[in-house]
Amino acid sequence: MVNKKLELFRNGTYKDAKKSRDTLYVNWSKDNGKKAVVIGINPSRADNDRSDKTITTTARYLDSHGYGEFTMLNLYENYSTSQDGIDITTYTDFEKYEQIFLSVDSIIIAWGVDNNYKIEKTVALNYLKRFALKLMCIENKNGSKPLHPSRIAYEYRMTSFVIDK
Repeated sequence: MVNKKLELFRNGTYKDAKKSRDTLYVNWSKDNGKKAVVIGINPSRADNDRSDKTITTTARYLDSHGYGEFTMLNLYENYSTSQDGIDITTYTDFEKYEQIFLSVDSIIIAWGVDNNYKIEKTVALNYLKRFALKLMCIENKNGSKPLHPSRIAYEYRMTSFVIDK
């Protein structure tokens, strides 16, 4: 069951007068539950003071699957409400988050099904191979995956994300 009244607590790390966000830690469970990292393309609007559709939908979905917190990471760290505004010089070095990856139950690929940023996704996945057993994604009823949280229905299933060889 989806709880649409979650109280989300957010704590992020920012750069360049909040033009970029490294991480956004989101917690809603006093019982903690499982922990996840969710990886998207770039941050949209969410920060310590406000949520957005991506963060809220992700928290509700994960809550219904027994999670109590997640850390949001992205291929790019600069804020942009459209992919046209992405600053490619802000590509994320995922190696600096190794301790976070080691500490979570799941790493959820949520950058959507678009074919954009193929090289960047390949670089990220090459690093994430070491965590292959933790890699997950959300899949729709037609088998399309990995879905971006703005494109999910709460009844869609979470499934393993297999890195193509």
